[in-house]
Parts: sequence; C-alpha cells; structure tokens
Amino acid sequence: TTIHDFTDRFLVRCPKCKSCADVVRSDWNPKIHPWTARFSCGNCGRTEQGTLGGWSDREPVDWVFGYDLWLQTACCGKILWAYNYKHLSFLESYISAEHRVGLTDDEATETGVLNATLASSLPSWMISSKNRCNVLKAIQKIRAANAT
Repeated sequence: TTIHDFTDRFLVRCPKCKSCADVVRSDWNPKIHPWTARFSCGNCGRTEQGTLGGWSDREPVDWVFGYDLWLQTACCGKILWAYNYKHLSFLESYISAEHRVGLTDDEATETGVLNATLASSLPSWMISSKNRCNVLKAIQKIRAANAT
C-alpha cells in the first residue's frame, strides 16, 4: 500500500462555506502526471477544476488545490490527518495491529521497495507504542465528529 492508493478522493474544508467538500481525481492512473481533479462542495455549490501542483504527503492538504483536509485533529502535539475514510481506516488498522510485519532489509533491497510503502513512511510519533492509545482515540474522535 502506498500513499497513492488513497489519492483518488480528498475530503477537504470548502474555502467558501467551511463545509466538507470533495476533491476527486478526474483520471485514476498514478502513472499519469500531471493528473487533474475536480473540487465540488455539496453545501454551497462551488466547483473548480485543477491540475496536480506541488503536493506534499506530509501536510494536511489536498494535492491539487491545497485546501485543508476535513479529517484531522490534534494528537500527541502533532496533527493526525487522513485524505478520506479509506485512508483513515488504513491508519486505524495499522496502528491497532498487535504485530506489524514488514520487509527485512534484504527483502526491501531485493525488491527495491525500501521506503515506498505507506506503512514504512508513517511518522515515528504515530507508530510509537507509547502513543498507540492516543492515536487510536484521535482516529475515533475524527470518526465521531463526522458521524452523520
């Protein structure tokens, strides 16, 4: 699993009305660069088309418009965020796992994966056993705040 597996849809805060809105990829092929996306807000009706910009997988914003992500909360002195519910579920599953299996150094070198998987690039504060309960509580807080 890589971060690209979760970039087909971003839940964002609409810059006009501050409601939850969507940024959806127009072409779902991670090999196509730059890719385009459409922003739409079901609350105020605002829409936009855009092209992939200077994205960062370390910031709580979408990769096209740079709008703040909807699914985020403070946790352990940092910001815990997810692009969408599928991404949030991945984080929850990985953090809650009692035993996390990864590639050995030899396997990573042999396959060329190294730090390409999402799990291998999660920040250390998030996967630290001392923060596990706080991270899982923060994920539940995000879910509770967005329950409809």
